[in-house]
Amino acid sequence: MSTAEVDVEEVAEKVEAVETTARKAHGVLVEQIAEARAENLTLRDEVRDLRVEIARAQARLDDCERLVEELAEE
Repeated sequence: MSTAEVDVEEVAEKVEAVETTARKAHGVLVEQIAEARAENLTLRDEVRDLRVEIARAQARLDDCERLVEELAEE
């Protein structure tokens, strides 16, 4: 085996190792993206629920203010 053949084989092994590492890293990133998307959907649901609660609280506050005004007029 000549030196050039050994070098090509070594380079091929290193390239394969890098490709394997890149595939693993890609898999991890895809998994992290999926988790982040799921968390984002959960947070969106929570924000929607909080907006509903705020709207209800505002409606109760408006009702209380009307009652106070009515009582003040009496």
